[in-house]
Amino acid sequence: MKESQGPCNSEGTQSPLPEKGLSFKVRDDLKELVRMIGFLKDRGGFVLVGTSGPEAHKVVEEFLTDRLKDTFRLKKVSWRLGIKELAELFPLDDPLDTVYLVNSLKVGLEEDSGFTFLNLTREFYSRNKKIVVYCLPTDIVYKEIQWKAVDFWSFRTASFDIFLEEDYRTMLKEKINKDLEGFERDGEKVVYLEGLLTKERKKKKPDRRKIWGILSDLGKPYYRQGKYKEALKYLDEALALGREQGNKRGEASVLGNIGLIYNALGQPEKALKYHEEALALDRKLGYKRGEAIQLSNIGGIYRDIGQPEKALRYCEEALALSRDLADKMGEAIRLGNIGLIYQDLGQPERALKCHEEALTLARELGYKKGEASDLGNIGLIYDNLGQPEKALKYYEESLVLDKELGYKQGEAIQLGNIGRIYQDLGQSKKALKYHEEALALDRKLGYKQGEASNIGNIGVIYNDLGQLEKALKYHEEALALFRELGYKKGEANQLGNIGEIYRDLGQPEKALKYHEEALALFRGQGYKQASSLGNIGLVYHDLGQPEKALKYQEEALTMARELGYKKGEAEGLASIGEIYHDLGQPDKALKYQDEALTMFRELRYKKGEAESLRNFGRIYRGLGQPEKALKYQEEALAIFKEIGAKKNEELVLKEIESVTPLIR
Repeated sequence: MKESQGPCNSEGTQSPLPEKGLSFKVRDDLKELVRMIGFLKDRGGFVLVGTSGPEAHKVVEEFLTDRLKDTFRLKKVSWRLGIKELAELFPLDDPLDTVYLVNSLKVGLEEDSGFTFLNLTREFYSRNKKIVVYCLPTDIVYKEIQWKAVDFWSFRTASFDIFLEEDYRTMLKEKINKDLEGFERDGEKVVYLEGLLTKERKKKKPDRRKIWGILSDLGKPYYRQGKYKEALKYLDEALALGREQGNKRGEASVLGNIGLIYNALGQPEKALKYHEEALALDRKLGYKRGEAIQLSNIGGIYRDIGQPEKALRYCEEALALSRDLADKMGEAIRLGNIGLIYQDLGQPERALKCHEEALTLARELGYKKGEASDLGNIGLIYDNLGQPEKALKYYEESLVLDKELGYKQGEAIQLGNIGRIYQDLGQSKKALKYHEEALALDRKLGYKQGEASNIGNIGVIYNDLGQLEKALKYHEEALALFRELGYKKGEANQLGNIGEIYRDLGQPEKALKYHEEALALFRGQGYKQASSLGNIGLVYHDLGQPEKALKYQEEALTMARELGYKKGEAEGLASIGEIYHDLGQPDKALKYQDEALTMFRELRYKKGEAESLRNFGRIYRGLGQPEKALKYQEEALAIFKEIGAKKNEELVLKEIESVTPLIR
């Protein structure tokens, strides 16, 4: 769900004056340029303006057009080959209030004779009272004219250097091998940028604006590689430097990127602070696109910490802004985010509608990466609905697309998703193959967070295979890696997994210690975690303390309801029903199981429905009604066969075998 706002991804403002979002230095230079042109009226002279690229040139042109419209006539001129006199470009009979903007000179400087011509005609401007602004690439002004047309340079009235991050970003893209994709490209980008940074810092007069751009850009590839400490180091420096320069647009962008890193580190409250600061700045600047991005990122954090209604409000506001801006790409991304929230709220039909709409938009735009992501999200819905075969179809389609794109991170994610499906289908060996392939890819990419997650997934498979010691080894390795990364959420998840293993090993006290540590970590980071409460309830159930178990399961149920997490609510009801069954209160047990079964059916969550039917079978067997028990067990068996859940199918078959002899 999180969106990355590129460190140098500043976009042209919609304001009639191209001032909003520019650094203080650029704004001051543009105002000084206008003042200098006013000074040259009735005197004549020329000004040299070096620009970082086409975006900077456009800003200069728009600024002069707006600010000179009441006092001067702005006339654009392109230098031509073969001119013998400057009067060919700047006619002597033109009105004296004409300001000539020269936007091309390189074509006239192919040989040294071009620089000689500039030197020889240096007095033309003051003699004929002509006002000329040479708006040229910085390299031509400061590397060629300054040194090869020294007399011309010395006669200039003033010189300026206008630098914009957009031009720097375009230059960077051209420098990097465009054939490389995903993390391979990020690795190339990091090497190139760090070399560029070192080179710039060694200069006698380093360009601090360029240094800011490099520092900002270095944050993004490190973030994508899961190297958060390195990313933070560069972005913190960029933030301080941007503030010194008064670069408000850049400051907002960097604040947003720092927020993404803290969220990835499992520190949502700190992340929220940075995103809210970025949002306030974007609103002050009137930068709607940045505002939409930050609203979406804030929504993502509220989703992560279990506040889906609040998340939905922010993401819908972001979606409305994207639609107002006719930003189709942004609209597709935000629809996907809203779809994820509806999944959390237990509204799969609405989630599916959002993801399908996002998928349609991505295909219309030819946005293949978004298409692959949307296919994966649709797969996730069917996965949560207990329809693994349908989920598998979408995950595999997404995987094919990621491979075609060379998007290695997406490929690793879908390999993991496919592995999880095979695990649910009871095909642990096949699941292991996919998770190991995903792990190998994450290690090749240097993506530590993905590596830790897949190590944990492999641990879960070994747990299912009954190889608990091996499972424990993998979870402890994943835990160590998450701690090294400082990723608190991943750390808490692995503590919970280790707790589950100790429970299966018959060490409930040790299991309880790990589950309580996981819960404390989730709460400390502001996450609401119903599953941790439920796990603690299960351990107390094992310890023969059903009343305490019930307390935790009821707390988990209340939290799931507060979050609007329907699937979690249904699972909580089923767990409470099992406790009442063990407490010898079959009527209460049946009531809770019936409520859980109704919810699972409303959600179309087949696996949950089958588990509830199986629970009914156990209750009726305890009530001495084997015929009724068999009816529910056979119904559960049919669903497990339908969805291909082999492991569950085997368990129900054993229960059917044990209940059949009781029927007379």
